[in-house]
Amino acid sequence: MALHIGQKIGGLPILYRLLSAFIVSSFLIIVSAGTVYYFLAMAMMSESARFQTHHILGNAIAHFNQLYTYTLAGDLTLLETMPSLNNFLTGRPYEQRVYRYSIERQFLQVNLARDKRYLSISYVDQFGKEQIATEGNLRRRQYHSVLQGGPPGSQEEGVKQLFLRLKSAKSQTILFAGPYIDADEGAYFITGISKHEPEISGFGGVILVKASLADYIRHIGEMRIFNRHLAWLLTPNGKMLLRPPGNGLTIDPRPYLYTKSIPDELALIESQVCRFGTDKGAVLQLVLSIPQK
Repeated sequence: MALHIGQKIGGLPILYRLLSAFIVSSFLIIVSAGTVYYFLAMAMMSESARFQTHHILGNAIAHFNQLYTYTLAGDLTLLETMPSLNNFLTGRPYEQRVYRYSIERQFLQVNLARDKRYLSISYVDQFGKEQIATEGNLRRRQYHSVLQGGPPGSQEEGVKQLFLRLKSAKSQTILFAGPYIDADEGAYFITGISKHEPEISGFGGVILVKASLADYIRHIGEMRIFNRHLAWLLTPNGKMLLRPPGNGLTIDPRPYLYTKSIPDELALIESQVCRFGTDKGAVLQLVLSIPQK
């Protein structure tokens, strides 16, 4: 039997029933479309955030490489090949006094050229005894043996092990120990290069440089991501060198660095390792902890 618009079904006009069905279906379509759009937008925002953090991390690693991987490694190679150091190794005792003064001056000049980033520079002979040393912009004439070492984890023990590793490595190998944190000198690491002995072509000692990390830490501290300070700087064993200022602005990422799951409060955790030396050892870990809001 044909129905017309005015007829009623179950007491309701057909037009009202059709209109209600249209409104409900339209609402469901709008909600579904909005949900799809929301998740697509969130996915695009997440991908955009990931791209931006990768770009920021890349620039930060490039800055570390400029300060240390290229510049410091180049300075070590320059110091290792100094003619005056070769002359010191082969000269007579009275000649060594003259060459020592010349080498000290070159150590100081190198440090000055690097804005005093090198807290100390020293030459240690093949027996582990310091022979030439400068600290900051001063000469130091009190020498000690690096083989004395110290408690596990201390700078002294780290330098001892660094010397032994360089002694068994090829000449011009660059390795490091640290980082270490000192109340007066701040964060730093100690790097060295094995010296080629000019006469017998064997091990001729090492050049050691104590390199401050203050400039790099300051650079990362000034870095802003999405107009906020969200960068953390850690040592390889998880010791904190830098965290964002304030409380509650970002979440400590350390518990989640090596897991696939992160808390709901975090949108993203991205990290990169700053490497140095012939063996590309990890000096620092830079982490960006991006909150949801």
